[in-house]
Amino acid sequence: MRSEAMPYPNLNAWWACHLVSTLLERGVRHVCVSPGSRSTPLVFALENARQAGHVSLGITVHHDERAAGFFALGVAKASRQPVALVCTSGTALAHYFPAVIEASLTGVPLVVVSADRPLELRGSGASQTIDQHDLFGVHVRGSFELAAARPAAVAVRRMRATVSAALSRATGLDAGPVHLNVPFDEPLAPLADPAFMVPAGSPSLFGYNVEHGVAAGQPQPGFLPESEIEEILQDWAGCSGLFIVGPTDEPLPGLVNLAHQLGWPVWADVASQLRDHPGVVTTADLRARAEIHLPGQPVPRWVVQVGMVPTSSALSRWLENWRTRTIAPDAAEARWLLSVVPYPTRQDPQALADRTLAVELAPLFEHLLAKLALATHRPTHQVPVGPPDGQLEARLEAWSGFRSREAHAVHGACRLLPEHGNLVLASSMPIRYAEALSGRLPAGTRVIVNRGANGIDGLVSTTLGTAHVTRRPTLAILGDVAMLHDVGGLIGTREVETPVVFLVLNNDGGGIFSHLPVHRVEGLFEPYFGTPHGLNFEGAARMYGLDHHRTSDVADALNMVATGLMTGTRATVVELMTDRSTERDAYRQDLADLLGLASPGEPRP
Repeated sequence: MRSEAMPYPNLNAWWACHLVSTLLERGVRHVCVSPGSRSTPLVFALENARQAGHVSLGITVHHDERAAGFFALGVAKASRQPVALVCTSGTALAHYFPAVIEASLTGVPLVVVSADRPLELRGSGASQTIDQHDLFGVHVRGSFELAAARPAAVAVRRMRATVSAALSRATGLDAGPVHLNVPFDEPLAPLADPAFMVPAGSPSLFGYNVEHGVAAGQPQPGFLPESEIEEILQDWAGCSGLFIVGPTDEPLPGLVNLAHQLGWPVWADVASQLRDHPGVVTTADLRARAEIHLPGQPVPRWVVQVGMVPTSSALSRWLENWRTRTIAPDAAEARWLLSVVPYPTRQDPQALADRTLAVELAPLFEHLLAKLALATHRPTHQVPVGPPDGQLEARLEAWSGFRSREAHAVHGACRLLPEHGNLVLASSMPIRYAEALSGRLPAGTRVIVNRGANGIDGLVSTTLGTAHVTRRPTLAILGDVAMLHDVGGLIGTREVETPVVFLVLNNDGGGIFSHLPVHRVEGLFEPYFGTPHGLNFEGAARMYGLDHHRTSDVADALNMVATGLMTGTRATVVELMTDRSTERDAYRQDLADLLGLASPGEPRP
């Protein structure tokens, strides 16, 4: 008989408690659970751990596994900690797939824990039974099939070592999602089994040292050899250069300080976490457009692209143009492009980079800064890139001549965020408007984007996961199609205790396609790409008990956004009703006016 002091009513509960204990030891502090029978032992173990209070554990319940996946994604991005997802067997697991793909492409540590039927029931016609092993294929850093529970101390130690190894894969330098498949036989409910006894030599629930060389705690950061550090600094010394910082998960003050010491400008993407820094350029998209239309500006010899691929397509074209003018690499004026990424994957779709470094970003730039301070040869000059510093920023800051109501709304809404708030941007037109027009963001703004696969999946849920874990005012800017795609995710507002505003640019369809060549194909464009739906979100907001405001006036919409962020006690949906037939040309003219061009040319999103 087990001791009354032990929290194990039966074998499955004992097994699940050790699994959950290992997750907590390896840094998991939030779990998103979806209802189901087969996962009962895991739910019991989670609640047992929360009540025991060994660590602060947050548990949220989500009826829709797809929404759960993106809620967890938001929590993981905002907290920079691994987040677990728990579901029952069968097709429930498959609904995590879009969030897993996004997590894989952006290095986010999601830990998918799926309950399963025993192995022998696969292919037998048993209810809710599919082959779950390796379901996510190449989209996870590892897929781990656990053994069924058995009452042996060595078995639970091996299981815990496997779970710990999975967390090492999820949180290492090549961070990303992992999958743990956990079979459970009956009984599932935590009902007492008089025959069960805790095996002698079983590890304790907490403070367990994992065997087989898998060290507990976070993995050590990756660093470059000192010889490579010296080589980089020698290459950069005395050269003109430019840092282009794409979407990243953390601010990089060391990079900004290094750039200042080198005399190089920093072009900061709206999702770089640097748009609030006074020492960076916030108008890279406009500067790239200006250089494309008005060539002849001085160009740098070095470009260092940091993080993910930048949002701006104009910047990508600028880089390609810069590359096509590159003199042969063995010439004195050769140009070089270095891509620095936080995990080992190429962020260079145009294949322009001479070299890619996969290394932890913050330690690298802090170390380069420290080494530069000791260098005997310091950079002495800077080559400006684009219009004079401050000219475009000042023009944008004072701009009031917007023709596009959507662009005007995004420009204004980004300035309404309180300091240390969250800004969530959809991957269609909202992030493109913000990249070009947001300018400098309020201090401490955290920008969350799902730019791995660039889908519209789960944006509502990602927003609510972000707000839930940070407890900071959160503004999400999205289109009507993205809102429709995850409108059921609004149920997650009940997990949030901080102001959240959804600014929906409702142009009755897919506005981004109007910026693509297919918009010129009559008879095909509107039904298949424009996809008008004639809906608004008043009914959905009412269903979930949210505040809702619908308007066609930008000033009115911005006033509603400000009210929701500053005084809102629950989530608010603000709909700005616009017209797709005029927005495209209006935005083209806005860009031309800002750049002082006579003609806007053909924009690309």
